[in-house]
Amino acid sequence: MPQTNSAKILRWLQDHYGEHLKILIIPYKRDMWDCFDGVYQLANSTPGCSADIMPIPYTFKALQNGQIKWFIDDFSDVACSRDVVGYQNRPQKGEYDIILIHNPYDECNYVTTVHPAFYSGRLKGLARCLGLIPYGVGTICLITPGMINVDVVFTENEQVVQSFKEQIKAEGATDEEVELIASKLVTFGSPKFDVDLKQKVPEEWREHIKGKRVVLLTTSIQSFLDDPAQEMVKIGSIISSVSSDPDSILIWREHPLIKPTIMTMRPQFMEQYGKFQKNYIDQGLGIYDRTQDYRIAFSVADVLYTDPSSLVYIWEQTGKEIHVI
Repeated sequence: MPQTNSAKILRWLQDHYGEHLKILIIPYKRDMWDCFDGVYQLANSTPGCSADIMPIPYTFKALQNGQIKWFIDDFSDVACSRDVVGYQNRPQKGEYDIILIHNPYDECNYVTTVHPAFYSGRLKGLARCLGLIPYGVGTICLITPGMINVDVVFTENEQVVQSFKEQIKAEGATDEEVELIASKLVTFGSPKFDVDLKQKVPEEWREHIKGKRVVLLTTSIQSFLDDPAQEMVKIGSIISSVSSDPDSILIWREHPLIKPTIMTMRPQFMEQYGKFQKNYIDQGLGIYDRTQDYRIAFSVADVLYTDPSSLVYIWEQTGKEIHVI
């Protein structure tokens, strides 16, 4: 059986830092857990290794009345309670061998930010290795604080590495800077490609999808930012087409950060988008995916219609029909 990407990452960590490892995984969004899931499961089933999870607070930058509201996602559906560590117990130096993060932006993200106590610069040096498993695939975040501060970045392949090097050089990085940062990149493939389609399907979905061709529609942030009006027309056309077919059922899954992104970067479209979404739900035109794991919809869908996004690369692993729109 081929070795999973998660297994390759754990093996690399053991080869460089020892067979017995104590790992701390620091996620912030439950929707992005899939980049950690395989490593977490494998570490806790490997003799001499263990992995704790520390969900950390995050907030949206579209603040109301200047008040910061912190959110902490629930990971109880994917993590054993004994492995979950409260963020108040911030890791002490030497407590863990490895710390893994998936958000490299620190204060530089336009839409969200994790609590400053967990910026990569504050985590650097607390463990023998600070590693980044990006929550996206198909590209690497460019020169972000996390890319500077981590010791290793686990990415998909050499093509992505070369693209990253070309982009940062075009933005003014010297040859020496390019090679220094690129030397952190390890090409074992993202754990997101270890697609697990054995998912528990919500009970309320079962009757709707029974005997139907299940069409999954996923929508991205970038396509909306590029042309909000056209994006809603495109989504509306697919919704209309599928909902009028008695033999099909639509599942619509938005990018988990689409609403805070609109509030922050395209606020003039927030009311219109909200009404558009509400109409879909209120009229029962299909299933609105409120789950925190896209793999559930992937497990039941027969075909995917999607904006260009990292989900394209992951869906391709299923071998099922896809239309990039």
